[in-house]
Amino acid sequence: MEDDRPTAGRTDEDEAAEDAPADWSKLAYTSRKRIELMPEEALYLAERGTIELWSETVGDDGELLRVPMSIQQAWAAIIGHDELTLERFNVYAQLKRLGYVLVRSRSTTPLARPLKATTVIPRSTLELLQLPFTSLHRAFLRLFRSLLALPRSLFINPITLGVTRVLAKGEGRLRSLVGTGRWTSYDQIFSKLQIVPSGWDTPLPRGPLPKTPSVLAPLIPTTAPSCGLPSLEEFPYQTFFNVYKPITKFRKSAPPPPDFEIVVIKCVLLILPLALGLAAVGVAHPLSETTALSSPHNSLNHALSGKASEFVSVSNGTFYQNGKPTYIVSMNYWNALNLAASAEAGGNLSRFSTEMQQMADKGVNNLRIMASSEASQFGIQPFRMYPALMISPGVYNEEIFIGLDRTLAKMSTLGMTAVMTLNNFWHWSGGISQYVSWATNSTIPYPPSWDPTLNPPYGDYSTNGSWGSYLGNDTYSGFPGYAGRFYNDTSISNLTNTWWRSHIKTVINRRNTINGRIYKDDPTIMTWELMNEPQDPPLEWVTSTAEFIKSLAPKQLVTVQNWGYYDPLVANSSSLQSAIEFADGFLTNVSQWSVDIGKPVILEEFGMARDNWENVAKGAPNSSYLYDPSAGTTHKDTYFTFVLLTVLDLWKGGKAFAGTGWYDLYDGDYAMDIVKHQADEAKKHLNSTS
Repeated sequence: MEDDRPTAGRTDEDEAAEDAPADWSKLAYTSRKRIELMPEEALYLAERGTIELWSETVGDDGELLRVPMSIQQAWAAIIGHDELTLERFNVYAQLKRLGYVLVRSRSTTPLARPLKATTVIPRSTLELLQLPFTSLHRAFLRLFRSLLALPRSLFINPITLGVTRVLAKGEGRLRSLVGTGRWTSYDQIFSKLQIVPSGWDTPLPRGPLPKTPSVLAPLIPTTAPSCGLPSLEEFPYQTFFNVYKPITKFRKSAPPPPDFEIVVIKCVLLILPLALGLAAVGVAHPLSETTALSSPHNSLNHALSGKASEFVSVSNGTFYQNGKPTYIVSMNYWNALNLAASAEAGGNLSRFSTEMQQMADKGVNNLRIMASSEASQFGIQPFRMYPALMISPGVYNEEIFIGLDRTLAKMSTLGMTAVMTLNNFWHWSGGISQYVSWATNSTIPYPPSWDPTLNPPYGDYSTNGSWGSYLGNDTYSGFPGYAGRFYNDTSISNLTNTWWRSHIKTVINRRNTINGRIYKDDPTIMTWELMNEPQDPPLEWVTSTAEFIKSLAPKQLVTVQNWGYYDPLVANSSSLQSAIEFADGFLTNVSQWSVDIGKPVILEEFGMARDNWENVAKGAPNSSYLYDPSAGTTHKDTYFTFVLLTVLDLWKGGKAFAGTGWYDLYDGDYAMDIVKHQADEAKKHLNSTS
């Protein structure tokens, strides 16, 4: 038996004229006395009883048979083909009932395959007399086959029950939702079913996801229309229907500009874009005669890409955004990609949403986040970010990647920009030491303070400084020497950096599954940072890596980092005063240096531990955690006030500092009020000078 789909919704005009709508010009294409219907049009009219759909099959004797279809058969045959999904048909049918005129914005050809020609040959009188006997013969054959199949259905397969789903992608048959096999009762089937949680932030599981998952792709792949648009599988946020008001003068052969354009998304399976807005609505039509782009596909990418002025840029030592100077109030939020992942992947969306709003309320307009984390081939490691984004070189955990997507989408809605950290010298995210471990299949020499087997579960903090030492000739002992092999050891550095550059390319070219933007085209991303706290990297490595990133993402900035220290275990003011004096000299020197080179500087990561001598008095680190957050913040508050206001004064004086970042704060800390004061003062200064 051949394909029993209806013949592309076509019907002969003389056969359909009796029940046809009054104005076919608003519904169908007409050509050579033939009315051509799109699938949704044919199904809609069949539901109303206006037309009757027929399927074509070949009988046992080779004769072409045309059999009328029930409405249920029509639904099964049409939904899932020619890019028509259930959601799109429901939208079409509802608006049609309200009187609107709908046509597809994608210029598909209504006919999926040629209509088979049928030649009617005049029959003789003898043939006409034989017709009743021929029909009776066919009926007896069907009855005989049914009787032969009866024993098998009664005895060989006692009871076969099936729970079916939609047509499997790429196949034309139904599959069991609960697997193959014989089922003798409904209880057996129901025991295999489960409630799948879903919602705006929980896509239904679909197995391994491609880089750009699409739930709007046709169930059975069809030839993509040659209309210059990207396929729906490549990007689902495209206008599908052009809609005209009932009073619009309309002919399908010469349609006017639409009154509305509609994108149909199934939000239970694909999260509704948070920042897409109306960007993709203008896909089918150029923005104007003067701004028309080379093709609709380019128009789509343009709509999803930020305008040049939306990207943070640098001019004369100052950051600019949307044509105006800007001041960066930043915070280190390194664990964002894990917090924003699904609960099944260890995320906490409630906490993520709360913290993002708290930071926005305090004036934070930039976040420094990890765009990398690596897993060990030796199982769970101490004090690591888990689950990791990269499971092994080139292999990713898509759920964590979606967490990064969700972070950037949320930042966009809050008006924040991001510093994307692409690697880490230290091992708490895996970092370059994990690349060395992959390349050499060796274990990482963790320092004693990070080894929970020494004084479990806290580690040996009495040797907190035992990280190794610089031995000269670009060599280290201990952990720094091991990690530094990433760019210093020529026997493995080519392999480790090849893996890393592949990761950089993957991240920069990723399309956000939440809002559809490619990372390199998203103005939410202000800066790509090579690495967190690199220790004495070769200058040639820094230069070549920065050039590589800039070649992939020319609209965005590239940065590196430097650092200093403070002893949190000294209760008197000596250590605090030393930290302030160091910070004062550091800020002054770096400020002058930034003026000399004409580049703005962000005090990207600074902070001070809590009054941890209080925890020592409680028995830390032997019987309690040295960095217990119940400790006070007297030194922290003094230090934050000095640093934040010093940077703000340098910026106001044109000394090229353009923002601050920090870590180790809680929402109830007084330091958050200091941050808010800094943000308010910066805003006042910008308003007074604009």
